[in-house]
Amino acid sequence: MDKVNIFGHSTGLHLIAEFAEIDFTPPLLEKIERGGARVYPVETHAIRRGNHRNRIILGYGNLTAEKIEEGVRRLAAVLTE
Repeated sequence: MDKVNIFGHSTGLHLIAEFAEIDFTPPLLEKIERGGARVYPVETHAIRRGNHRNRIILGYGNLTAEKIEEGVRRLAAVLTE
């Protein structure tokens, strides 16, 4: 997990995280959820499919800073296994 680009951080409710070498497949998304984090694949919402498999939506609109940090730790733990 060398590089993550963040888009839309000024929207206030969510952001997009783009990972250089990760394909968010259904099995990986299930593993992330089992690990205690919830993310939403951009691919599900894309008009043109196949171009966004390395991007996820991270919602944070109703979370405390502590909850956000914990979610990021849980996501990182799954992605670095």
